[in-house]
Amino acid sequence: GGTLGIFFATAFAVKGHKVVVLEAGKLQGREQEWNISYNEMEELLELGVLSQEDIDATITTEFPGCRSGFKNKEVTPL
Repeated sequence: GGTLGIFFATAFAVKGHKVVVLEAGKLQGREQEWNISYNEMEELLELGVLSQEDIDATITTEFPGCRSGFKNKEVTPL
């Protein structure tokens, strides 16, 4: 669902698949920075969902990869 679901729907449509998106309200992305790695964006580039110009125009913050945890333990999502 959400923004990622729209990217997948677009990728499938670009590949020639028929796609239907059902949404109860207005179809829109979220107004917040989306954390995505450059490698993940390159996959969208290879699928034809984004252009290099799209990627260059949308990157607002860059930082080196990191891993976080609490008291030397990784936390598994619920």
